[in-house]
Amino acid sequence: MPNNSVKKEIIIQDQKLPIRIFEGHDSKPTYINPHFHEDIEIIVLKSGSVITIDSGKKYKMHSGDIHIFNSNSIHSTIAEDLLMYNICLQISWDFIRQFMPEVGKYIFKPQISSKDEHSKQLLNLLISLLQKSQNKDTFSYLECYSILFKIINILFTNFSSTVSKRERLTKTKYYNRINLLTKFIEANYNQVITLDDLSNLTHLNPSYLSRFIKKNFGISFFDYLTKIRLEHSYKLIVETDLPIMSISNTCGFRTYHQFNKEFKIRYHETPSKIRKASNLDFKSPN
Repeated sequence: MPNNSVKKEIIIQDQKLPIRIFEGHDSKPTYINPHFHEDIEIIVLKSGSVITIDSGKKYKMHSGDIHIFNSNSIHSTIAEDLLMYNICLQISWDFIRQFMPEVGKYIFKPQISSKDEHSKQLLNLLISLLQKSQNKDTFSYLECYSILFKIINILFTNFSSTVSKRERLTKTKYYNRINLLTKFIEANYNQVITLDDLSNLTHLNPSYLSRFIKKNFGISFFDYLTKIRLEHSYKLIVETDLPIMSISNTCGFRTYHQFNKEFKIRYHETPSKIRKASNLDFKSPN
């Protein structure tokens, strides 16, 4: 499972299909930063356990569970089980909108169990779509479309509900606010950023904004900013030979001690050990 910062994710789909489908096998603890995208995302957990945080709510997934992330919902996952295996399907929202112009009126139930018949059908179709999508025959993608429409039908028929116009307007307002916040932090993570800076940006009271971030991101503003800085620092550590002390400063950490502490909490290793494991030259910050 790849690491993502809390930002809008651009999904690269199959050239002939309006989807992206893949298997996830994790043999070490994995954390995906909060992020969002317009496309629907469905995760089927085949083995292990995973914690998902979806629009500020925490869910515990066990083997056989299915989670549906709605369009533009902020979500993250924490997998600490070393035997985690899942199937992930992302469906283009634009594709669905072509034949369902009012698709924005619907919202999906986030987490479902595979115990009822509709869930079992959905699970079997996802497995079948994964298998068929790996077939490279010239016209195999046509069969994938057939399976995909069956999946979409099950989703809307059995696991969706309508939302009011007022709720849709509120969702749009929150999405625009979140997009503004994430873009600003992504562009300025290496600088000193305070809650007051974000308050001035959004014209919101700092206390309210703090609660808004906590509710929608599932983590506090400080934790969110730290995770983005750590993600950028990790990439520099494994992909460059820049001194680790320099990376710490470049990514916005006030002190090397703070950087080292937060890095070890997140990645369960010190920056120097990660650097050595990446087979790059290591230069001690001391």
